[in-house]
Amino acid sequence: MIIAQAQDLEQRFGGNTIFSNISFSVPDNARIGLVGPNGAGKTTLLKIMTGQQEPTSGQFTINKGLKVGYIAQENGLDEDKTIWDEMLTVFNDLIEKI
Repeated sequence: MIIAQAQDLEQRFGGNTIFSNISFSVPDNARIGLVGPNGAGKTTLLKIMTGQQEPTSGQFTINKGLKVGYIAQENGLDEDKTIWDEMLTVFNDLIEKI
């Protein structure tokens, strides 16, 4: 079963194309990694996957009820929290519903 899918994603900023023709699908129980050189668009793709940003063209869909989350590499961590607590902040809206 496919739980997430990208179709022909393209992202441009001004006259610069960050990436284009990105298509993939994620089956359930998959473990995936996103690697590439600086400036390749990894964070931009993650922002599209989490709904924080719209692609210039194409679409990304996830199954209803699922949520994509990530922890940014910039140090925006609360030093008073444990790593576990920081990871849980990605899912605050889900935890509040419990």
